[in-house]
Amino acid sequence: MANELRKFTERFSEFRKPTVDQKRMLSSALREELLRRRTKVVRKLRELVDYSESGQSTTFFIDLPSGKTIAEAYLKFISSDVLDLQQISVGKMGNSKDFFRNLGVGTMLFEKIFDYCVRNRVKRLNLRVDVDNKQAFRLYERLGFVVSKKDSRFFYMSKKFDYS
Repeated sequence: MANELRKFTERFSEFRKPTVDQKRMLSSALREELLRRRTKVVRKLRELVDYSESGQSTTFFIDLPSGKTIAEAYLKFISSDVLDLQQISVGKMGNSKDFFRNLGVGTMLFEKIFDYCVRNRVKRLNLRVDVDNKQAFRLYERLGFVVSKKDSRFFYMSKKFDYS
């Protein structure tokens, strides 16, 4: 019986667990392939950022060709030169809400929002972020927003645009 078991395992050796070196090679190849695909996806998503205006409100969004919205931001003028980000949502598509996270989608959305602010001579863009939302807070800081006020629930942040 032991001899038969040995022959069986030798015959099907390709089904054994991979060695550490094999895992490293696979992991490296997989990382390269994912990076290549990510770059392609990000390039395509950047082309899909659009916006629509309605009165004092503007909505920025990224819609996939299938019609699914993967990111949107609602902004409202609170004066002629101050814009308030009312809500932003990134990556909430169906049951896999994180599917489009960490692809730079939020940054893409803000690039278009900043272009819009410059075209409309906006002097300040305001937003608020939940104190527990560390990922969004880091993004806003990286994009140049500074904390203007804090309470127990929110950081109130703003970004100023200088046209001098």
